[in-house]
Amino acid sequence: MSKLNKIVIPLLDWYSKNRRNLPWRENTNPYYIWISEIMLQQTRVEAVKPYFLKFIKEIPDIKSLANIEEDRLLKLWEGLGYYSRARNLKKCATALKSNNYTLPSSYEELMKLPGIGFYTAAAIASIGYREKVAAVDGNVLRVTTRLLNSSMNISEDKNKKEIQSILNKIIPDNSGDFNQAMMELGATICIPNPRCNICPLKELCLGYKTGNMWKLPIKNKKVNKTVENNHVIIYLCGKQFAIEKRPKIGLLSSLYGFPIKNNISIDNATYVGEYKHIFTHKIWNNKVYMVKCNKKKGKYLWITMNDIKKYSIPTAFKPCIEMLKTQL
Repeated sequence: MSKLNKIVIPLLDWYSKNRRNLPWRENTNPYYIWISEIMLQQTRVEAVKPYFLKFIKEIPDIKSLANIEEDRLLKLWEGLGYYSRARNLKKCATALKSNNYTLPSSYEELMKLPGIGFYTAAAIASIGYREKVAAVDGNVLRVTTRLLNSSMNISEDKNKKEIQSILNKIIPDNSGDFNQAMMELGATICIPNPRCNICPLKELCLGYKTGNMWKLPIKNKKVNKTVENNHVIIYLCGKQFAIEKRPKIGLLSSLYGFPIKNNISIDNATYVGEYKHIFTHKIWNNKVYMVKCNKKKGKYLWITMNDIKKYSIPTAFKPCIEMLKTQL
């Protein structure tokens, strides 16, 4: 452990000189930290920047997040994917009414809130409130297992907690900077294909010294994705077309999309094109058909292309919109 202590000074020195200018780093507002960390889950930093700025401009605090209409919230989230993240934000904000719409300052209290796990709680507590607790995400897991030349499986929760415990023993008073430095190192240098030649910690890294950095970290193999073959229908009546709100539970719940019919014959339909959309655990192979109607049919919402900006339509249906434009 004494050897791991030696990373603190060179890591913080490197971070002070090389940290990226990110909008959520302009201050330590716990709300900003919370929103950015949730957005950054499964999403690249560059993709998150414009979403974060737009989100904060329209929803500047926890009270406004608790009171925003869900459809508007999902529209602001449109394109980021993993929409349950947005719903959990609102759920948590609503729960904070009893705390005067303020995030608690301690890691333990943050852990009690809906939608906030051990990583996000530690990020808010350390960066926003300077609590000495390690924030352990995928980047930090990769950096730490390489530093220790550890073969522990980072997919297992017990090992994530073990790494947090190890880092808690060395975390300095400026815990927020330390956590951000670890994440930054993992995001920019200690990446899956490591850039060891420019790493400020290479001389302290056992993975580098043993040549094992390429093999680490150890984690579970990815689960094979299921494949679903769909017929997506564009019903067109004059300049209007049909969309529907998806069920409240299941894939893309409560979002708007085009009607889907699974592998059944389509009467009076014209083939328009096809595309593939990849989810975390599923692949959609979508064939798109157009049905021109003399009158509006079914329990659909009929809109024009000018109306579409009002509705949260996920990326999985965006190719259909492009195909529709060629028919109007």
